[in-house]
Amino acid sequence: MQQGRSTTDPAIYVTANTLMTGAVTLDDALQIAKEAGADGFELRRELLPLPLPPALGEHIRLQLQQFSSPPVYSLPRSIFTDGSFEREPLLHGLGEARSFGCRLVKFSSIGVDPAQASQHPGDLAGILAGLRELRALLESEANGLVVTVENDQSAVSGDLQLWESFFEQARAVECPIGMTFDLGNWTCVGSDPIQAAQRLGQYVAYVHAKAVERKDGQCISQPFRMASAPHPALAYFPPDAPRAIEFPLAGENHEAVSATLRTYILWLRSGNFVS
Repeated sequence: MQQGRSTTDPAIYVTANTLMTGAVTLDDALQIAKEAGADGFELRRELLPLPLPPALGEHIRLQLQQFSSPPVYSLPRSIFTDGSFEREPLLHGLGEARSFGCRLVKFSSIGVDPAQASQHPGDLAGILAGLRELRALLESEANGLVVTVENDQSAVSGDLQLWESFFEQARAVECPIGMTFDLGNWTCVGSDPIQAAQRLGQYVAYVHAKAVERKDGQCISQPFRMASAPHPALAYFPPDAPRAIEFPLAGENHEAVSATLRTYILWLRSGNFVS
């Protein structure tokens, strides 16, 4: 167990894209995160060489075992494609996650077209059948993996009614899918993260912590800031939901980055930050 963490504290993760900037390799990022006191690490599929040579995959798996909490695997694809469930890509992603020893898999969004969402706000046409297929697949293939979908920076992710309908339907068919709640992305799509937490907090399995700044029509991830009290959204999440730092960090050298990261880990662990 990492120093400074009690058995009741949520695990603190660092995402690969937080550190893999410029000349920082995955090995470098893993070492920096470990030295800074992170409990776990989030692998990003888009930052891995694919197809992944077996020897490199085994090397990464062994490196990830140095953390006290099992890794998270992030896949840059939606759980559905235009509202339709695709078994093979998801099955392949789950297999990759298991090969690294991951406990949680994060997909980038639900995968519903905004026009479809506006036309079918109550029933998400086609999603219910897909959730039944997903439930069957998870029952047979997940082997304990937690599967989540994230509110990304696409406009449809700001539709709280859509999210509520999705999870209500998942619950109705007993599909065990959770949510990765990105605190910064709500700002990007013009939604209030506190209101979103109130309405969706019961489904949250994993939290991404960052701030977001709009600049030249783009949403830029920024560090969160220290506060004197816990972030209000945290009150609506399960207390043991892991929290991850997800904003780019750079410095003069690896030691400097590790020292900076250590500070953010302490803030995130305490909950005293604002996004």
